[in-house]
Amino acid sequence: MPDQRILDRIAAWQESGILDAPTADRLRALEANSPSEPATATELPRASASAGLSSLGLDLDLGEAFAYLGSFFLLGAWYWFINQAAVGQASADGTWAFGLAVPAVVFASLGLVLGRRTGKVGRSAGFWLLLSGIHVLFAVPFIAGLLLGASASSESGLSAYRWLFGSVAWLLAALAFRRYLASLPTQLGVLGAIATLTATGVDRVARLITGPPSFTDAGVPNGDPYAITWMFVTLAGTVVATVAMGLLARVEAARVDPAARRRLAVTRFAGGMTLTIGAAIAVLSGVGGGFGRPMEPILGEVVLLLVATILAWLAFTRQAGAYIYPAGLAVLIAFSDLNGAYVAPESGMGLALLLEGAALIGVGYLTEIGRRRLNRRGPTTPSAASGEILPGPSEMPSG
Repeated sequence: MPDQRILDRIAAWQESGILDAPTADRLRALEANSPSEPATATELPRASASAGLSSLGLDLDLGEAFAYLGSFFLLGAWYWFINQAAVGQASADGTWAFGLAVPAVVFASLGLVLGRRTGKVGRSAGFWLLLSGIHVLFAVPFIAGLLLGASASSESGLSAYRWLFGSVAWLLAALAFRRYLASLPTQLGVLGAIATLTATGVDRVARLITGPPSFTDAGVPNGDPYAITWMFVTLAGTVVATVAMGLLARVEAARVDPAARRRLAVTRFAGGMTLTIGAAIAVLSGVGGGFGRPMEPILGEVVLLLVATILAWLAFTRQAGAYIYPAGLAVLIAFSDLNGAYVAPESGMGLALLLEGAALIGVGYLTEIGRRRLNRRGPTTPSAASGEILPGPSEMPSG
């Protein structure tokens, strides 16, 4: 088992120009074939405790952990004071715009400064840049409200698009941060911004096509123009978001350093989950439960099984285990909904629970079989035809 720390050093030396690509590849091959030394009893707790944080670029010791914890308490105190200042105001948009914009600027400045450093301090920069982007998402709608002279609940004119403006601003900031610093937190920022922009844009587009939704005490029946339009717009938005994440994955696939492999696995996993969850929301749940189902349950199951088939195909053609679990989730949602829509009303809860348990066991077993088959295909190999580096089949976001 190669030592991840040595692989990271080789990647850093290659990026700095100390090693050329052939030499770096030979060193990685030597390290991969070297026998691993068993971890000592004192090393095991450290490795297990810090593995997840290390994959996020945060290899923390006790002092750093307390520093992060203290920072969050300070942020909580800041929000408390902002909330106190906003109490009793006719419009608190200005107060909250200031209260959210200040942390966004502070975190961005901190991340940009630390991003020039090396070691643990430099690796923490991505975390602060991620926090800055999230604050941008919430600050921009309040700033837009001030500029447009509308309240937070206004749905007239451009004010109705203020959260869409916030999503676009977060995506632009996240892309800039990712370009400045290649790290897992900045990658997560781009992925989160894509998903958020899709979620906020779907309702706006559907309203532009059919007008706002109508609600009655009895609920809106199937066939309502807004509900049907919302479903198709959600499916289209989900596909666009998934393709965008796929393009981002191809960028990471062209790189060979271990950090890029982790970002690639997370990006593929996020793309698969976006496709699965977006399709499920579109065809099964309607609009927040306020509408009837936009299509017959059996047709929704067909859509989800198609999603699962696409993800399974991607997993085996790309040798990417990150797609296996979203595929399994799509199958599980499809069978669970089929069970609840057709079996439980006709045959009772007993048979429904029996079938649900069997579905859980079956999907779990098939997912594990798929993962093991990918594992048997071997480690990461470069594709000479496409120039893409295919991730190892067992590479998952846990890094």
